[in-house]
Amino acid sequence: MTANGTAERNGGRGLEKLEDVSDRVRLEMGSFHYDSEKRRVEFDMALKNTSQDAILAPLQLRFLSLRSAFPGPEVVNADNHISGAGAVFAFSAPTDTGMLNPGERTKARHVEVHFESVGPVRPQPFYYYPAQPGLISFDSKVLGQRTQNTGK
Repeated sequence: MTANGTAERNGGRGLEKLEDVSDRVRLEMGSFHYDSEKRRVEFDMALKNTSQDAILAPLQLRFLSLRSAFPGPEVVNADNHISGAGAVFAFSAPTDTGMLNPGERTKARHVEVHFESVGPVRPQPFYYYPAQPGLISFDSKVLGQRTQNTGK
């Protein structure tokens, strides 16, 4: 088997110099809205710094996978215009300092996912994951730059 292309750290496209800071932040999601007529789900995401050190913003959240019980889920508003795995959203600091200090949250980002078709929504118990992903589920990685002990 031959594959054309190159392997790039963190998927390339400007992310190769960043490091995985997923263990330093928590993804917080809310404001879910499901519209069966328009075949889409919308929600907001923010990142909270759970570490003891500041992290330089912007932070980049990259979808590693995207799954749904409905066919054809596509992210329509990713910063890099990728509609599935590889979609990237940049998160900025809450202030103009460019730093996400311990305990702070980034500004929220709105995410919109469209589907080819939809059916009835059936709540799925957590223990089914990933066999039956429900309305939408994804794996992600957060990329950024750590700073050394800020003293805050």
